[in-house]
Amino acid sequence: MEVKKDIEESQSKITSEIENPPKDMQVLYYSSVAEEILRTRENTLEVVDRNTLELYVEDIKIIVFTATEVEKDSVLEILTPINKKNSIIQGSIKNETYYIGKLGLYDIVLTMCRPGSVQSALSSCDAFHFWKPKIAILCGIGYGLDKKNQDFGDVLVSEHIVPYEVERVGKKNIPRGEPIPSSPILLNRFKHVRSWNHQIIFGQILSGEKLLDNKKIRKELINKFPNAKGGDMEGAGFSLAAFRRGIHWIMVKGICDFAYIRITIKSVKSWIRKPYPRF
Repeated sequence: MEVKKDIEESQSKITSEIENPPKDMQVLYYSSVAEEILRTRENTLEVVDRNTLELYVEDIKIIVFTATEVEKDSVLEILTPINKKNSIIQGSIKNETYYIGKLGLYDIVLTMCRPGSVQSALSSCDAFHFWKPKIAILCGIGYGLDKKNQDFGDVLVSEHIVPYEVERVGKKNIPRGEPIPSSPILLNRFKHVRSWNHQIIFGQILSGEKLLDNKKIRKELINKFPNAKGGDMEGAGFSLAAFRRGIHWIMVKGICDFAYIRITIKSVKSWIRKPYPRF
């Protein structure tokens, strides 16, 4: 009980620091806070082997994917132990590590792929083969394409994903990436949620291998895909893997930039405080 109390007090202190950072705060300050969250969370994980993970396959039908440490930790922060457990469960299978906990009303599996469509496709295929989920959600951060009507922390929800780097290259480049439709059932459920605290933007999401930091390429994408709302690096691989297996999938990502990096203290404060979909 004393350990639990110490953890709760430490996490409460960290939360207070995030909401009320020092005036001379810099981005590195948030990195140190994240490290402290990780340190305290280590005490709340129960590490298990593959055989133990297999016991949960039949009961857990939702898997959540992230692509970076900060995305994974944001979800871990709001996970609670499943019934009859005191800790979040952690286990590894070959190249992948999984976490089991309760997110809202549902028991879920959380995992982290690496950035890029190829890596997300490989991680997704491995996860789908072992867990056999009915629902897969890709969450985290992405970029917006309409700075006038979008803001840091606004949430992009995919109606379909377009792999924008698939194209015919000639005198005139012609996009050839086929749109991958999100699950109609999940789209319906997300559109009828009334408790969002941010602007929710449904529509076409672009996905490619590049981490974009270029106004020229951003403009080219807007001209090629005038209906696109934003983009990321993992959506194409993840969605193709889910679509092929008949898994209901959707992508939900918070806007952290606009395809060109312009991180300021003001923008960091904005998306740190409302960084990702909290379901």
